[in-house]
Amino acid sequence: MLAILSQLEPLLEQVKEYEREIERLFKLHSDSKLFDSLPGAGLRLASRLLAEWGDYREHFLNASVVQALAETSPVLYQSGKYCFAKRRKSCVKPFRNALHQFAFIKQYGGFILFLISKIFSLPIDIEGLSIYSIFIILNTSP
Repeated sequence: MLAILSQLEPLLEQVKEYEREIERLFKLHSDSKLFDSLPGAGLRLASRLLAEWGDYREHFLNASVVQALAETSPVLYQSGKYCFAKRRKSCVKPFRNALHQFAFIKQYGGFILFLISKIFSLPIDIEGLSIYSIFIILNTSP
């Protein structure tokens, strides 16, 4: 067990350096303030959304193009009396994943933070903290 731990410890510092570089590059981007202002999206999710959205907004003519690209709009399939909606298979899957994570945090983030604060009786004010920050607090608290 200690051998594995000694192999993983140097990786933690590399991950921290990687995250610092992502933060630096994210703050240099002209749209970083827009993505950083998204409620519930921390640095990791905001930088993913910015990276997936990209700089070339002119190829997104309207919201339906973004929905089709990220597979957030269902495809209607009809044959005779049979009709159902299914998910798109041809999409940018990392973009879909980032949008789904953001939607999950927007919908359930506050409820999850409330539950965590009640279950673990956190003596801190969790208002305004992201769910990831709460998990870090839980992992570091005695």
